[in-house]
Amino acid sequence: MKYFRAITVVPSAARTTNGDSTTSPVLDMDLTNELILTLNVSAVSGTSPSLTVTLVYYDENTDQWFPIASYAAKATVGQETLRLSGIFGKKLAAEWTISGDSSSFTFSVSGYAAER
Repeated sequence: MKYFRAITVVPSAARTTNGDSTTSPVLDMDLTNELILTLNVSAVSGTSPSLTVTLVYYDENTDQWFPIASYAAKATVGQETLRLSGIFGKKLAAEWTISGDSSSFTFSVSGYAAER
């Protein structure tokens, strides 16, 4: 029987610069074998705005963050859900890049982790 727990990888907030959530990652992911995570973009402003978000996991052996999957680039309000299966490290986070002139995005990444 699988156990699903709600997780927030990136809380909703307005952002104007590149960043990541690696300083406050989702912990205890070592039993997770499935992720269902939604990128929710609720506000966009600026000239030619673009947002890219990549999910990353932490590898304790190399002391580095590695990409798991990326959402398609966003320029408008909307949602995209990724469903991922596999083995994930103990920590999960996201990295994002914002481009365009005076661009601002309000977004979050949240969903569920299925544990075996």
